[in-house]
Amino acid sequence: MSRSAQYRNFSLTGLVRRSLIHYWAINLAVALAVAVGGAVLIGSLLVGDSVRGSLRRLALERLGRIDLLQIHKSTPAVLRDPGVHAALEYARRCGVTEFGASVTDLETARTAVADGFTWLQLFYNRSNAQLAPVFSLAAGRRLIVNRPFAMGALADAPVEAFAFVLRARFSGVVLTGAGSLHHLRRNVEAFRTALAEVRSGA
Repeated sequence: MSRSAQYRNFSLTGLVRRSLIHYWAINLAVALAVAVGGAVLIGSLLVGDSVRGSLRRLALERLGRIDLLQIHKSTPAVLRDPGVHAALEYARRCGVTEFGASVTDLETARTAVADGFTWLQLFYNRSNAQLAPVFSLAAGRRLIVNRPFAMGALADAPVEAFAFVLRARFSGVVLTGAGSLHHLRRNVEAFRTALAEVRSGA
């Protein structure tokens, strides 16, 4: 039979069949490798999910009870972000009930109030009272007022600094730092004095 006649007798399916028969061992090895590789990938994904779930559970257990979850340095864009809302919803499912946002401008404060945040943190002091409108804007919410000493600029008159903040009449806390136990005691005493003055109308 001529060579051209031999080639005419070959079909694509026949060629594939002969190749599979001739190279059966290699084809079997490739098929097994693909099956094993797929099983390893699926197993890794399942184990990865399990490990992630365990790590998440351990992290939450170590944190303990969270009284307030706050978004620090928030902006309107951050507060509207779907990923942030998903994270807050997850925290809600984990038992967190109070949510706050630190604000540095009125637009962010308005966004936080509209989004239902129950706490707002803001800086407010005698040297910088630009966020004073937040006190009325956030009526019914709690405030965390920080920097009452204006980063140390008003630290020489702590009673007056605290009194200025307390005259804003709000529900919440005043947050200030202390470099030592002595400073902490001084701040507590100054706060008590300022609170008494404001309550007495002085």
